[in-house]
Amino acid sequence: MAPKWRSCRESLGAREINAPGRAAFVSRVLLLSTGESAVNIAYHSRYLHLVASTLLVFNLGCGERGPQRYHVSGTVTYKGEPVAFGSIVFQPDQSRGNSGPYGAASIKDGKFDTQIDGHGPIGGPHLVMIEAFDGKNINEDYAPYGNSIGSTYQRPFDLPSENSTLEIELTDR
Repeated sequence: MAPKWRSCRESLGAREINAPGRAAFVSRVLLLSTGESAVNIAYHSRYLHLVASTLLVFNLGCGERGPQRYHVSGTVTYKGEPVAFGSIVFQPDQSRGNSGPYGAASIKDGKFDTQIDGHGPIGGPHLVMIEAFDGKNINEDYAPYGNSIGSTYQRPFDLPSENSTLEIELTDR
């Protein structure tokens, strides 16, 4: 059903609308059946664009960007073979005085790269956690990456405050 348009005078009982700078529209302002005027919609739309533009400028020009993150790439193997699928998480080790945002990446065919698929970690002491899958006996319902290779692997690492490469060999627990 098309919206019903009414003139301002029909809807407001011939009351005068005082909208600065919009005198040409006062006598013939159209109203939606909800009661919102076309002038109000246009005015609010301009207002929202102004507010959004202002916030964008302040967001781009001000504030901290957070701690420096670094690019980490590398390989993950199990018994000398590349891990088919998995994930790697770099958690700052608070017990050793490091705090900040986590880093993470996906593992595919034994390789990971925080720059391509993830977020780089900050430098310093970390707990590196890896979930690894063999890529065999894939079942979309309950094992989309195959069988799990043991429990979550966890090991402390001191990551440098620069881009780096890691080679990790998973061990049986």
